[in-house]
Amino acid sequence: QDSVSIRQDEGDGCCAASARSDLSTILSSVLTMLGRSLDSQRGITRIFHCKATAKEFVGVIQAVLTAGKELRKLVLEDTDNVSSQHRTVHSSLLRRLISTASSSAVLANAVKLLSCLDKDAADQGDMINLFISSVDQFPEVAEGHVTVQMAKQKLDLLIVEYRKQLGMRSLEYKTVSGTAYLIELPVDRRVPSNWMKVNSTKKTIRYHTPEVLKNLDNLLLAKEELAVICRKTWHKFLMDFGKYYAQFQASVESLAALDCLYSLATLAKQNNYVQPNFVPENEASQIHIKDGRHPVLESLLGDNFVPNDTDLHADGQYCQIVTGPNMGGKSCYIRQVALITIMAQRLVPLYQLHQQYFMLLMEFILGWVHLTVFNKEQVPFMKR
Repeated sequence: QDSVSIRQDEGDGCCAASARSDLSTILSSVLTMLGRSLDSQRGITRIFHCKATAKEFVGVIQAVLTAGKELRKLVLEDTDNVSSQHRTVHSSLLRRLISTASSSAVLANAVKLLSCLDKDAADQGDMINLFISSVDQFPEVAEGHVTVQMAKQKLDLLIVEYRKQLGMRSLEYKTVSGTAYLIELPVDRRVPSNWMKVNSTKKTIRYHTPEVLKNLDNLLLAKEELAVICRKTWHKFLMDFGKYYAQFQASVESLAALDCLYSLATLAKQNNYVQPNFVPENEASQIHIKDGRHPVLESLLGDNFVPNDTDLHADGQYCQIVTGPNMGGKSCYIRQVALITIMAQRLVPLYQLHQQYFMLLMEFILGWVHLTVFNKEQVPFMKR
């Protein structure tokens, strides 16, 4: 039974095929993208417990946002618009899952959260430049950046004074081996006695002046304070995510369910599985399997596997005696019925199956068949 269908004129099957194709294409695109992204469930959990890195946060939230935007291309309500009919989803289960995964609230909150962070800084693990700060958003971070910028400006003003003092218009700070704000001069150039020599070459000597050292200490202190502020802000940012956790968790669970259903649908299409028919509870317990196939052995034997029928009914034939030579397929047949009964909850490798809604588990141990029935009170023929 197709999970997706559209309204169409009698005899017109192209629209239904288009609907399945369009839904399959979008789901395939979304699930492929998620498969290449970080583990969304693990990521959401790490974010909730304040363990996620900035790169993880951006990756997970961006994946949920991208998936939601793609799923919103599908139409979840019946429409008379011909151009959108091929994208209409009629399955109530798929509608619910897609609606949850592409919730407007989730997408809006994802955009809001991502707008607070710099993606490049997150990828590089740069906590200093991670937050897109302003007076209204992360004011402490903004104030810390202002303090750092002021310290840099003071150092830039000093180089202007040294140009005048030394008569060198092209004088610039140098950075050598990680040491910044060095003043490089020829070896024969006289400098004040309080200038500290840092390193030298055959032709040049590099200095730090007292004023540079003082302002450099202020700059380093401002950067350290900013780093502390950013770490605290990041922790608070993750803590605040808690109010969105339920929404994102529901979205991720819906995406996982869609992934599962898509995989099952793909498997059913490849192996020609069908949907089982469950007998109402007020009818007698029964199992009717036509052309049943063992899902594992069939994949190994291919066309050489011989399908088998099974008919059990509480008011009729309620047991079977299976005989045959060794390696004749007795165990295979028994396990096949058990597997089909279990798989009936999702997919069934047979032409047609009728059974009451219960699960059978069969074991073949030492030549004896032991049958365990869940909810045994609903299976009267098993008590005879």
